[in-house]
Amino acid sequence: MPIRYHFWMLPLLDVTIFLHDGRLSTTLYHKPTDCNNLLHYGSFHPRPLKNGIPVGQFLRLRRVCTSFEDFKYHARQLRTRFLARGYPRSVVNRAYKTTAYAHRQWLILPQCKERESDLVCVLPYMPHVHNIASTLRRCWPIFLAT
Repeated sequence: MPIRYHFWMLPLLDVTIFLHDGRLSTTLYHKPTDCNNLLHYGSFHPRPLKNGIPVGQFLRLRRVCTSFEDFKYHARQLRTRFLARGYPRSVVNRAYKTTAYAHRQWLILPQCKERESDLVCVLPYMPHVHNIASTLRRCWPIFLAT
């Protein structure tokens, strides 16, 4: 599929870069082949992970859209997509409210996170994997002492 662009507008990945009043601006770009491939809320993933997806997507949208009006337009579409995938209205509305009035300039700045390095334990997802995680947390001081 050829890339369509104009001298004042260029789609790039999921962003459209364009000139508005002599300044570069950005908005969300949907590829013609895009479909609603968000994780279904009824899937067998942990609830905190499913509840975090709308927050992450609305934050991404807030970073991409230069104009708040563009953000609101695309956020309405994103809300509809989440509801179509079985997300509770309360989860979607909370995610929107959390991100809508975040200051965009702060969201696009690189974040300096100074943390101690975490030990990552990757396990296949099973219904009782939380038992292993709680045992590791409980016994962690023993591991550190050796």
